[in-house]
Amino acid sequence: MPPTSWPIRTCPWRISPADDARAAATAATATLARWAFDELGLFRLELGHRVGNPPSCRVATAAGFVAEGIERAKLRYGAERFDVHTHARLASDPVPVVPPVKVVPP
Repeated sequence: MPPTSWPIRTCPWRISPADDARAAATAATATLARWAFDELGLFRLELGHRVGNPPSCRVATAAGFVAEGIERAKLRYGAERFDVHTHARLASDPVPVVPPVKVVPP
């Protein structure tokens, strides 16, 4: 019988505030999602960012992730905790129109 839930894995990233950073982040996020669906056979991906971070919210939305809600005090940096705005994308969701990133194996 297949498991009903999978171990949680995270993939943090940070992109410099250059003018093209949002386009690069959106393309990378959409490409990673497509890879996770196509190559790993995953069905659901979640993406979270600190509440009050509109650029990250725009990246998530442009990469096809749907806003689902806020998880209170989920993220911790040192002694400080932050609320997280959670988005999700399903394998059955429409594929966003975003140029893919060329992935080069190491």
